[in-house]
Amino acid sequence: MGTNQSREMPSGTELRRLAEAEEKSKAADTTLFHSDSDTSRLYHELQVHQVELEMQNSELRKARNELEHALVKYTDLYDFAPVGFFTLDGNGVITAVNLAGAALLGDMRSAIIGRTFRLFIAVSERHAFSDFLGRVLTCKIKESCELSLLHKSARPAIVQIEAMASASGQEYRLALIDISERKHVEHALHESEEQMYRLAEMAVDGIIMLDDRGAVTFCNTAAENMFGCTATEITDLYFHRSVISKHLLDAVQQAIAHSREHGAESVICKPTEVIAHRMDGTELSLELSISALELHGKWHAIGIMRDITERKQLEEDLQNAHDQLEVFLSERAKYLTCQ
Repeated sequence: MGTNQSREMPSGTELRRLAEAEEKSKAADTTLFHSDSDTSRLYHELQVHQVELEMQNSELRKARNELEHALVKYTDLYDFAPVGFFTLDGNGVITAVNLAGAALLGDMRSAIIGRTFRLFIAVSERHAFSDFLGRVLTCKIKESCELSLLHKSARPAIVQIEAMASASGQEYRLALIDISERKHVEHALHESEEQMYRLAEMAVDGIIMLDDRGAVTFCNTAAENMFGCTATEITDLYFHRSVISKHLLDAVQQAIAHSREHGAESVICKPTEVIAHRMDGTELSLELSISALELHGKWHAIGIMRDITERKQLEEDLQNAHDQLEVFLSERAKYLTCQ
């Protein structure tokens, strides 16, 4: 405890030595004459014992003051800690709680002590809490769980509980951390991801998500139809090895590296025309663009593909027709010249 470290009580021998020294100091100032030597020794012993008691009493007062100071210090740490602390007896009744714990339940500390803790837990989760306490008592190690607490005037708080049983098994000590905000953020993120996946499923273009190895982690319906396979068949496969040449993996890794370095989730690769293969081996022409996205702390590449096979065929047909027209016009011009 730093400067408040408890003082050690002097040993009996040391106390005796100090007391005799104190007594000799007093005897130097006071001349006492005793006709009987036994009476003199008894008087001396009483005087020394009195000094011993006074010294001992002084040391006890110092120790008491230090303990009181330490108690105040640790009481402040307990009461004003940002974590809710609870002590429950063997029946789950609250015997002690700090201010943060009382705030989590939305009531005065005096109104909480003596009540059963499980009554402050959402009804649907009380059975799970009872099982949790059973594990704490049985395993004799720290256990943790997440539960919803009922609040007197606000919405329920989601808390992470860490608990241990006392050595005797007659008490439980609980530490509660409010994780409501984190849970709301996680829920919002999950909702956002779900919306993203729903939109991807509705898209006309094929959308495939790849990890930094090039393995498929998501495939929408349009991509399934485009390549003639189901998402289950290609998930975790190295997509570039199956349907598109190696340069796709190079583009994927470039996109992820760029986004990781610049923190940008933007389109990295401009739409590029590539030749791909369906799962049955037939060729198709694609217009491909690649972007990068960070999900759950990991970077993924998003490939957006549009089947341009028909367009390429039409362009080829138009080019052939144009070439034939050029030949026809050239032959016609030669014919007219000869006339």
